[in-house]
Amino acid sequence: MNSLFPRDNIRCESVRYKNFSDMEKDETCVDDLPFIKRKGYAAEKEFRILHTDLLDESNYPQFTFDLNAITRITVSPWLVKDYYPEVKAVIKNTNIPSNIPIYRSTLIGNQTWQRFAREVKK
Repeated sequence: MNSLFPRDNIRCESVRYKNFSDMEKDETCVDDLPFIKRKGYAAEKEFRILHTDLLDESNYPQFTFDLNAITRITVSPWLVKDYYPEVKAVIKNTNIPSNIPIYRSTLIGNQTWQRFAREVKK
């Protein structure tokens, strides 16, 4: 899939699912965290596209792909919780099929995950 997005500041990878003990043993760094989830979520077989340009917030990339490839939309856990209903409404007002569920991730609410993220190599 990376070959479909040969763009600067775009990172595409399948999510790797690990136990906390595996993550502590591995050489995990901060840049790996967006592509790691707890082993319990392995059935999701998630693929992520991450825009990494922190300098130009006005330049949001646009992609064309088959909407049938989307089975679920998960909004960033870093989004302020009170903003989620508005973001969800904006997404629903796009061409996204109405049967696709939209959720806000709660991943960073896990205390063990927070401890791990604080201790990971910078």
